[in-house]
Amino acid sequence: MIPDTDALDDDAFLFLDTETTGLDTGRHAMIQLAYCVGLTGRLGSEVFLIDPYRDGRCPAWSLEAEAVHGVPLTSVRGAPHRWSPVTPAISVAEALRIRPLVVVGSNPMFDLGFVGAALPGGHSLPRV
Repeated sequence: MIPDTDALDDDAFLFLDTETTGLDTGRHAMIQLAYCVGLTGRLGSEVFLIDPYRDGRCPAWSLEAEAVHGVPLTSVRGAPHRWSPVTPAISVAEALRIRPLVVVGSNPMFDLGFVGAALPGGHSLPRV
């Protein structure tokens, strides 16, 4: 049950979830990133499909990871190039810079690890 929004600052939360090709940020890649700022999402919410093999990159694909998240390679292969992991990662980083947010997810440190790994040079995640 969500408490009455008068008693709770609903914009203080960042709900975050990633799906990846495996567990290692050095060998694997994000294939999906979803985020929502606030309980209502009025400050932003998006779901990005990411082709892990864009630009000739070749991260490992784990069938064990696919069994967990249920996202087959065929559903992300050819995802629009504009959904490279940089775009959603910067969106999340900017949301965290706007104000302190409580990051909510099933494993937010794992998710933030992949978000941070996707950021280009010169960008970083604020401390959460």
